[in-house]
Amino acid sequence: MYYNVGIVGFGTMGRALAAGIRRADPGAVVTASTTRRSAAATPFGATVTSTQEVIRCSDLIVLAVKPAHVGSVLAEIEPLTERRHTVVSVAAGVSIASIRKGLGDRCAVLRAMPNIACEVGAGATALAHDGSDVLAARRVASLFDLLGEVVTVDETLLDAVTALSGCGPAYMAFVADALGNAAASIGLPYALSRRLVAQTMLGTGRLMLETGAHPGLIREHVATPAGRTLRALAELESSNLRQTFQRALSAAMDRGQRRNR
Repeated sequence: MYYNVGIVGFGTMGRALAAGIRRADPGAVVTASTTRRSAAATPFGATVTSTQEVIRCSDLIVLAVKPAHVGSVLAEIEPLTERRHTVVSVAAGVSIASIRKGLGDRCAVLRAMPNIACEVGAGATALAHDGSDVLAARRVASLFDLLGEVVTVDETLLDAVTALSGCGPAYMAFVADALGNAAASIGLPYALSRRLVAQTMLGTGRLMLETGAHPGLIREHVATPAGRTLRALAELESSNLRQTFQRALSAAMDRGQRRNR
């Protein structure tokens, strides 16, 4: 499928999406607009130009600006949008209804919550749409499918998705750093432990996705009775790690909901 994608806002997520699209489909045309005109955009596979030019030459438009800036961006692009456009917002907490209204109810509107692993084709993206344009939704899903795993959810679940997989790479990096430092404390060079941690996280994720195995089953397969894994897991359980993750996700979700009230 041919993709002509415009990205409005070229921060971390915009750059990750551009790089991932071009990596997966070198024939895709990606243009981007940003207030920070920089040659740094070039390695991410996008041509940086004005917002007006992005809208003019693109069919699928990704709004990758901060939630607080969505209103002003919609006001800028509303006169330029046409029925041929499909607009996908990755701004957390900004509803489809408000975006559609801001664009004069003129084109298909969806929301997506990807994460930065889209840059390497290993992203997790949740899509939400109101059912008014099924063909546009399929086309958007096929684009994000190039960038990793895609699920379609009800829009009401996007705050929870943001707290989990949207923020998730930061959690995984936190865990990886903690394990790397712990491994260094028992004698492994940090660079080596970091590589082993990354591969172990990748491998465990693939096991879960490709076999459908429940995390508990994988844990049981590794933790033989009276073995060292069981001893390590007991330490993790005693530190209330499960409750810590519960509080972390609840805090992330609550923060998003407070900012968008």
